[in-house]
Amino acid sequence: MEKLHSHLHRQEMTSEDIIAAWQAGDAKATRTIDVLIDILASPLAMVINVTGATIVPVGGGLSNSKALLAALDEVVRSRILRRFDRPLVVPAICRIEPGLIGSAVIGLKHEKETAGAA
Repeated sequence: MEKLHSHLHRQEMTSEDIIAAWQAGDAKATRTIDVLIDILASPLAMVINVTGATIVPVGGGLSNSKALLAALDEVVRSRILRRFDRPLVVPAICRIEPGLIGSAVIGLKHEKETAGAA
């Protein structure tokens, strides 16, 4: 989300700040969220249509934003063949902290790039 926002608007913001700005009605943040949801919704809808999945658990820090998940759920529902009367896109229940896993991946990538430059 942060990279997308930077690409679209040449403005550095954290994902938490982007979500807060979106919820406050900021036009740039709204555009970022709209594009992000559009990018995510079609592949999720395709997986649901092909597999018949009845739930899509979403993990990571951004899954803490109920508004973001609700917006993603709404768009995914508009792109699937079946209709459900309950949410499809829901927060995942993950016993391992997903943020730590993401941080470790970023750290390993940085270390690899740094070692290659030396």
